[in-house]
Amino acid sequence: MAGISRTFVTQIKDDAGRVLSSATVTKTADGEIEFDVTVPGSGNYQVDLPIDVSNVVAWYMVADKAVTMTENVTPDLTKVLTAGTAWFWHSDMGANPFTVDVIYLKFTKADAGDANVKGAFILST
Repeated sequence: MAGISRTFVTQIKDDAGRVLSSATVTKTADGEIEFDVTVPGSGNYQVDLPIDVSNVVAWYMVADKAVTMTENVTPDLTKVLTAGTAWFWHSDMGANPFTVDVIYLKFTKADAGDANVKGAFILST
């Protein structure tokens, strides 16, 4: 029996705020591995995450200030997270950008002031 569900909602609006398109996808899975970290200004933070990507149903992450995320493989999957904009994936979106098992994610902040980064990998086993 699945233990959790996460709902992903996307919308496209015009200049007047009218919704032109909207999609809602709910993913249900056995569990999740969450993280909530503080990245120091002009520094980095590594969060260890034992993720078998073959079990990933969906994931998301969002930062309150701009940070760069890299993962544990060479070449890295690198993504700049824009402040307040969620980066996410679910199994209806095609290939998962994380193509190898995750051992850790590293978040780097280039300028002063701490950033908070939250996210989760939603998993079926």
